[in-house]
Amino acid sequence: MVLTDREIQVAIRERQIIIGPEPRVERYSSTSVDLLLSSNIRTWKTDRQPGVDPLTISPGVPGYSHNDVAEAHTERRVMGESGYLVAPHDFLLGWTEEKVTLPTHSRIAARVEGRARSPGAVF
Repeated sequence: MVLTDREIQVAIRERQIIIGPEPRVERYSSTSVDLLLSSNIRTWKTDRQPGVDPLTISPGVPGYSHNDVAEAHTERRVMGESGYLVAPHDFLLGWTEEKVTLPTHSRIAARVEGRARSPGAVF
């Protein structure tokens, strides 16, 4: 079941969904809440070379550390006011300004989707 904007707002009031800082009213649409992309991103720094397989990341392996992988294979960047142009086949990691928590007792799942203004959009 997909929640409506009013149901999302009730779930936030009842702490079934926790979003901090709480979104302003104008950021709700009929069945979603718009979150803001943080200006802090990480871009993949592995060069693409013909015949070279991309790195396989396996978070389920004992000893896996997201921080170690991020430090070894990405570069920290800060998007300026003009944004960041994502080229075809580029990969970047981004975060939202808001922190979203879904307590297990709420039995609610969420989905985050990227939104571009146009093909080749600057984020």
